[in-house]
Amino acid sequence: QLSEPGAPGVPQARFQRLRTAVGIARHQERGRVKALPAELQEKVEAEAKAAREQRASENNALLTKSSDPLLAAAGVLSVKVQAVEKETEEFAQKAPALKAEEVLDGAARADAAGPAAAGG
Repeated sequence: QLSEPGAPGVPQARFQRLRTAVGIARHQERGRVKALPAELQEKVEAEAKAAREQRASENNALLTKSSDPLLAAAGVLSVKVQAVEKETEEFAQKAPALKAEEVLDGAARADAAGPAAAGG
């Protein structure tokens, strides 16, 4: 389910009826435009295209604005993860020569570094 019961918007029980009404309205509009003279058809189609392009541009700007902080956070996390991976790899190479106590200490450090790299 897309929304909670009682949430604003179209109730799920009436959604199919809304979709049908929108489809009918679109069909009627296309018929109305086709009935116009060719010059007016071109004008209406050009206006509709301009409106679509404007909405697309606005949506693109909104999505870019909202995604920039996410991309920045992902970059920071990527650097942290790479550092933890490098430290873990170095530890894995040294582990065979270490004593059991040193291996346990290294494993504990790696466990502690994991959540820090994940931002936690």
